[in-house]
Amino acid sequence: MRIDQLETGTVLVSMESEDMRRYQLDLTPQSDLASFKKGLLKVVRQVQDKCGLTGRGESYLVEALPGKNGCLLMITVHTVMPKRRVYRVRRSGNAAWVFDSADAMLDCMHARLMPEKYELYLFYGSYILLTDIGAGSAALSEYAVSVRMSRSTPARIREYGKLVSL
Repeated sequence: MRIDQLETGTVLVSMESEDMRRYQLDLTPQSDLASFKKGLLKVVRQVQDKCGLTGRGESYLVEALPGKNGCLLMITVHTVMPKRRVYRVRRSGNAAWVFDSADAMLDCMHARLMPEKYELYLFYGSYILLTDIGAGSAALSEYAVSVRMSRSTPARIREYGKLVSL
């Protein structure tokens, strides 16, 4: 039996018919599966000892190529990939609310539904309320429409809009 390491994690084992009998590796369909597994396990352990392939948390792909006077076994290590960590993205920053009229904005202020921290701008004829994300969103949704913003939107509103109140 000859063991050659082709690359990291791949080994080629050349076996003659005597080696196959010694390890009880019969590649015919009527062979005993239990004895075949035991023999294959012995071969894999010998490969582990000689080439340093580890078996902790890993699986092996074994390909057998039968020939007239023996066979070739190609053993490849498949490492088990760890589970990906799932990170929760916390939304932070500003949310923009657009009032369709000054009356809706005044009704919201009289109902005392404005969040603690806000900035109110007059931006091209619309009243826009900048708040922290999640600040009173359920109450504000009755009077205003939430607007999707990019990172530059609050800066644009602050630059070109007229500050009405803080």
